[in-house]
Amino acid sequence: MTNARRATIIIPSYQHRPALAAYLPSVVEAAAACAPPAAVLVVDDGSSDGTAEFVRQAFPEVRVLRRERNQGFIAAVAAGVRQAESEIIILLNCDMQVARDFARQLIAAFDDPQTFAASAAIYQMEAGGACESIVQGAVERGIFRIRFLGDHRPRNPDAPLPVLYACGGAAAFRRDLFLQLGGLDPLYHPYYWEDCDLGYRAWKAGYRCVYVHTSAVLHFHPGPIKKYHPRGRIERIQQRNRFLFMWKNLTDPWMLTGHVLLLCPHLLVSTVTGRWRFVAALAQAAAKLPEALRARRRVKSLFVRSDREVLRLSSPMPYLEPGGSGPPRGGRMSF
Repeated sequence: MTNARRATIIIPSYQHRPALAAYLPSVVEAAAACAPPAAVLVVDDGSSDGTAEFVRQAFPEVRVLRRERNQGFIAAVAAGVRQAESEIIILLNCDMQVARDFARQLIAAFDDPQTFAASAAIYQMEAGGACESIVQGAVERGIFRIRFLGDHRPRNPDAPLPVLYACGGAAAFRRDLFLQLGGLDPLYHPYYWEDCDLGYRAWKAGYRCVYVHTSAVLHFHPGPIKKYHPRGRIERIQQRNRFLFMWKNLTDPWMLTGHVLLLCPHLLVSTVTGRWRFVAALAQAAAKLPEALRARRRVKSLFVRSDREVLRLSSPMPYLEPGGSGPPRGGRMSF
């Protein structure tokens, strides 16, 4: 196993000093277990809870990038990536407890030169320990959908398996390709679909995203988005960004034709049944259509694979079997 690549673990944080106090010790330990040791960078995105001062005092080995104004996850990540000087960057939510081997196992996935991103096994503890990292894509009734396959497990746990994208909550990326592909697109501000968009672009550009079962993290909280934003707004933004993702990335003529033809029936049914969030999401997406088309023109020249190729190659189903497993205990993945 080659593991000599330098890595930087980037942790965006906004008003999450308690989470950092609880989980940053496990990150520091995981960083030290890498060879060479990984750097840890906390990006304080304009917090008013003393995050930057606390981290500097309690964890002097951790670098802190203090941003004076809160601009959201995508901007915080971009700032962190610019600061990093390593070949590999690892994005990590601040409310994750990581296994000691978490970072080292992710870095090892880049022995394959075609690997752009590697996702850790994220176990959502508030959902009974379900894994939220095994994902595949499909176009159904004119709409692009993400399927979460946490009720399956890899047939070969030691081999990375393809996934549609690496979840931005705990994933590693080649920094040069991250920048070359444009990073996380502000089109999706303030949240959701930006990591899927980046992974899909990488697949279309000829690279791959993988899931690394042996890299484990525990996610104990519903996340900062659900803490600070009402459910209705979250669902509306999710749906809006789904449309933007399709308009930016899909190039298959049959998929696009099916999407356009089925939009009217979807809209009619949503109106009749009172699904106003769908209607509002479509209206908000339409307002951002010019921005999505500009983004489409920027990335289209990078594409070497068709949408159908991407959906086939990125599907983990051929490598899975029924029976999702909970968080690992003991051995090299111990916490």
